[in-house]
Amino acid sequence: MSSRNTLEVIRRKASQGKHAEAASECLALLKQQPRNIEANLEYGHLAIALRRPDDAIIIFRKLLALVPDHIVAHDRLAHLYRQSGDYSSAEKHAHFALQRDARLVNSRLALAAIAIARDDIDQALAIFEALRRELPDDLHIGITHADALIRIGKFETARLLIRQLLESHPDGALLYLLLSRTGKLREDSPDTALIRALGNGRGKLVHDFSNAEDQVHAYMALFKAESDCGHPAVAFNYLRQAKLLRKRQFPQQPEQVSRLYEEIRQTFSCNLVHAADGHGAASDAPIFIVGMPRSGTTLLERVVCSHPDVVPGGELQAVNQVVQELCAHYGDNQNDIGSVPRIPPDMWKQAGEEYLRRARRLVGDAPHFTDKMPENYMWLGAIRAMLPNARIIHLSRHPIDTCLSIYEQDFATARPWANDLKSLGAHYHAYRNLLQHWRTLFGEHLIELEYEALVTDTENICARLGRQLGLQLPLDRLTSTQGQGEMLTASMWQARQPIHSESISRWRPLRAELQPLLDVLAPGS
Repeated sequence: MSSRNTLEVIRRKASQGKHAEAASECLALLKQQPRNIEANLEYGHLAIALRRPDDAIIIFRKLLALVPDHIVAHDRLAHLYRQSGDYSSAEKHAHFALQRDARLVNSRLALAAIAIARDDIDQALAIFEALRRELPDDLHIGITHADALIRIGKFETARLLIRQLLESHPDGALLYLLLSRTGKLREDSPDTALIRALGNGRGKLVHDFSNAEDQVHAYMALFKAESDCGHPAVAFNYLRQAKLLRKRQFPQQPEQVSRLYEEIRQTFSCNLVHAADGHGAASDAPIFIVGMPRSGTTLLERVVCSHPDVVPGGELQAVNQVVQELCAHYGDNQNDIGSVPRIPPDMWKQAGEEYLRRARRLVGDAPHFTDKMPENYMWLGAIRAMLPNARIIHLSRHPIDTCLSIYEQDFATARPWANDLKSLGAHYHAYRNLLQHWRTLFGEHLIELEYEALVTDTENICARLGRQLGLQLPLDRLTSTQGQGEMLTASMWQARQPIHSESISRWRPLRAELQPLLDVLAPGS
């Protein structure tokens, strides 16, 4: 079959929602024809559809190496870098693309997001308003505008915009999900009634959405509405349906995670950590906050950043990027963890400086900054080698509450293990075992906190944490939910609320529904 015919088959499968199958065939074509421009472009789009932003960035950068002025590649990279928080790179690609075609929507939306990140809200809103005047029927622009309003805490403005969009786009499933995120829904709210009309109250949709993505958004909106109104079992039935759809989209391979974590443990041995000790960059600016996703890292970042010398970095991609680049340089590819022992000790200093360079582009020159990418726990050995003076806070939460909270999210990036309760339990065990490995190697350099203690004994925990960090944390600044800027977290409304303990033991009313998880976490429970 010719490459053109193969690409037609790939595009047809992608249009049918068979993205994983299409991506596999596209990769096979690229192995035969690595410089095929159309195949590279198609795989980049498939990587976005499969929620693999890192893969998409790599392929679009490769495309630019082949065709430096490829406008679509620049436009897509503006979007991808904006999503990852690398605003400097996003801005560069957006300006390049817009100089050649001022109509490109992705690049203009990227510049709006960058303006929000820099607290230039007026500029961001001006971009959105101009786009909506030019393209009033473009739902994507309206959705992105509403999402941005939610991220900056303008919930009522977002709610009004979403209602307006629903009048002309009643089949816009994502609009219902965004509506559910504008605040806590009440039993008597018209917004609740609007969302409930999508389902039958027994875990099924009555509205005929045409594709799986829309169905997931509708189920997640119904889940949020019923959860807010105090009906956990009804909500869980909708959630379960959303997760079944995601499992079909993103097949699980739990053995891959186990193999990766085992390889990390074997690679970062006591001998390697000892050999790298003292060779990293001297800076003590970074404060890493690690743990399982949904363990309270956003709250902890708020606590740490209450000190005026600390600025929030959010979930930075830089550690993973630097580690992957080291593996690619000293091994066969970016995932070759076994190449780490071949890294010369003095290279760890350069790696640490490269991390700081990338982080500083986003956080400026403040004395300290946070990096709350939760899954940096995987790379604590590399962090210690690169930045031996950085502070590392490990935040843990009750395992069942943690796993339930993960299961309740439809993450922006693909985490197939988060769509199945048994896989979630297995992943939690792998995480716990890896943390124990790091404790054995350098536990004295980890600051250990429990989420439950943080929200129930805030004053004492903050005082202790301040002493460990060498920073006096002003508790009075934590009572305010204003001025927190843009929030890129799975629960943007909740993250702006005052500290509370209502999320402790949320799993108990759902013991029966969570039995597959309990069987893995605590057999016989």
